[in-house]
This record gives sequence, structure tokens and C-alpha cells, in this order.
Amino acid sequence: MNPIIAANWKMNLTIDQGLVLIDEILDSSPPDNFDIIFFPSSISLNSVSIKLKDSGYSVGVQNIHHENSGAFTGEVSAKMVKDLDVKYAIIGHSERRQYFLETDSQVNAKINNTIIAGLCPVVCIGETLEQREAGETSDILKKQLMSACNNIDRKLDKFIVAYEPVWAIGTGKSASLEQVQDTHKFIDSILKTLFDGNIPILYGGSVNAENASEMYDIKNVDGFLIGGASLESNSFCQIIKNITKNTKRSL
Repeated sequence: MNPIIAANWKMNLTIDQGLVLIDEILDSSPPDNFDIIFFPSSISLNSVSIKLKDSGYSVGVQNIHHENSGAFTGEVSAKMVKDLDVKYAIIGHSERRQYFLETDSQVNAKINNTIIAGLCPVVCIGETLEQREAGETSDILKKQLMSACNNIDRKLDKFIVAYEPVWAIGTGKSASLEQVQDTHKFIDSILKTLFDGNIPILYGGSVNAENASEMYDIKNVDGFLIGGASLESNSFCQIIKNITKNTKRSL
């Protein structure tokens, strides 16, 4: 399995800024044996898709609505973005759950619509600091996974999970290696009860060039969902280069 490096730009970068960033990344010639996915804002999807056509890089959407169509002003559906050569969709990001009050049932509906449209869902799960300190991490993650995967075909092979501890997103504070190891092992054990094949698990939460190599050395860490460090070509490409140097999966 190739390492998956996903760049979530969130609500950053104009269309022109995003295209300049991609040019800089392409010029650095990252290794071919990576699955690199860009998640620009919705207004940039078409321009980024055209820029990356036949490049080997992929494009994803940061969010889709849980309905296919309807009176939902400002929303987009999985079916709509499919026409833009989009292949992935982030579902259930903690910022969507926190700021837009997305429920587990809505996350499940979004996943189903994403799959029906032929896209690969990148399903985010994670606990708050209060939940971790209360010893509730396993219960929270299991609940989120079980709800997200309700009525999902267990033979499905286009499915990615991203573990993002809420307390580490955009804070500069990353989970310890031991925390990542234990949590990803637990997530993998749940996924094995839900799917027949191996489901990739990404880590997200203040990933940078310094900690990426050590994180990737951990078993069941199959790549990263990167926020802030994906907005600058040097930091993003350095993460890729550091992972390239580290081929031993020891922990």
C-alpha cells in the first residue's frame, strides 16, 4: 500500500494561490510511489482538477451534503463534484461536527451518497481532550466508526479512515507516538470487524516535517491528513521527503 498524503486546505487559498502552490509542489517532483490528494475549497475544484489532469495526483472535496439534491442553498452533492473528476470526499471532519453540528446519522448518509457517486470517502473520527482525559477515547471512536459504517458493504475497498484527535487539530500539539500507536491499533481492530479487506488509516493533527517520519514508522499509520503544513510547498514536500527516507515500519 502506498502512503496516502492528503492536503486539506480548509477555507484557505484563492484559486490563483492554490494553482501557484500546486505548481511549486509539482516542480519539487515528489516520489511516484505516493497517493497524494489535494482537497481545495469547492470553488477551486474545477481549476485544480484541470491543473492536475494526467499528473498522477488526485483531487477531493472537503465536504458534501447528505442529500443528492434539493433546497439546500450553498451546498454541493457528491454527484455534482463527481463531474469535476473528483475522486475523494472528506466526511465527518471534527470542524464540521463542531461548527455545523453534523450528527453521526448525517455522516453515515454522506458516506452512503459518496459511495453511490463512485467517490472514496475519507471518514474522520476523533475524541476531544475532555473525552481522552476521561478515558472515553475507545468508546467514542467505536461509536463514531460503527455509526459511520452502518449498512456499508463489508467488501468495499474504496474507504479511508482518518484519526484526528480534536485537541491536536490546528493547535500545534500532536498526539504522542504511544497514543497514536495504541489508538490506530484499536481503530484497525474495529475496522476488521466491519470490512473484509484492509482499510487505510491516516493520522491528522498538527502533522509537520519533524514528526511525520516517526509517525509513519508506526504500524497501522498509512499516511496523513495534513492541514496547515499543506498550505506551503516547502513544508508539504519536506513531509513527503522525510517519509521517503523512512521505510521501516517498526512500532
